[in-house]
Amino acid sequence: MGAHSGAPATLPRDAARSELVQPEMRAAYIAAVQSGAGPEYALRLGADGAVATGWNVAQGFEIEVGGGALGVGRSERWTLGLRWTGIGRGVAIEPVPEPAAGIEVDGSRATVRRGEGLEEWYLGGPLGVEQGFVVAQAPERGAPGSPLALEIEVSGLDPVLAGDGESVSLLAEDGEVVLRYTDLYAQDAAGRWLDGWMTASGGGIRLLVDDRGASYPLRIDPLIWIEQAKLVASDGAQGDRFGISVSLSGDTALIGARLDADKGYGTGSAYVFVRSGAAWTEQAKLTASDGAAYEYFGRSVSLSGDTALVGADGSGDKGS
Repeated sequence: MGAHSGAPATLPRDAARSELVQPEMRAAYIAAVQSGAGPEYALRLGADGAVATGWNVAQGFEIEVGGGALGVGRSERWTLGLRWTGIGRGVAIEPVPEPAAGIEVDGSRATVRRGEGLEEWYLGGPLGVEQGFVVAQAPERGAPGSPLALEIEVSGLDPVLAGDGESVSLLAEDGEVVLRYTDLYAQDAAGRWLDGWMTASGGGIRLLVDDRGASYPLRIDPLIWIEQAKLVASDGAQGDRFGISVSLSGDTALIGARLDADKGYGTGSAYVFVRSGAAWTEQAKLTASDGAAYEYFGRSVSLSGDTALVGADGSGDKGS
């Protein structure tokens, strides 16, 4: 894992989060969806308490936690192994202790305690598998001001830093992107969100967190998932801003396109997609019955069951 020694000591410019979705909102959404996973996502603990296994219904892959590592796979097509191997700062990386005891399983969550205040946990749900870490105290070694670093050994797939600079793509031998490793969020004991980013090289992933001024323990939490489909509007056009807002309820997705121009620039619309198995189909296009230019219908959307709410922040029924 020494190939990571050139990791930046400060947050890269291109790692800034999108202003459209604040980190705490995205993290809360992931936590709510994952923690609400039904019994079909539950892990089964082996008789010896050393291995937990399960099947992720939404993602369509097998999960195995054991031996201080996470295994994710889909039949004979591919297998991913992730093992937390090191912690520190800069080039001063120390091995993490081996698991101190057996795996603790609670529903779809498996917890592994490693001693020295280090803990990792895995939570399966509709969005994928969260790989969480708890670090009780700051590493003593390493250059002051350097970011906290966690090193993850990767096997089975090739980790490559994605173009957004915020995530890692996991590639099969033929170059196909099989899994994505994204949504790195870090929070300290006081509830403060910390800047975090990733690097990938030498068959591993390094998670970096700017912990200056942070109150320990820290919680660090990326997400592993499969991209099942790319949704596009059947009548989409350049500049429609399709995807400006998204809401998901069960197997139905509602996606806003606030600059759709059916009735003039910025009229806006929202599209309904329904999933059957792994296939998504566009079911309907929603527009305001009294829509007009610059109303931006679709700027915000919310979906619950068979009820949809669509915001139009430019509507001027009672003034601008």
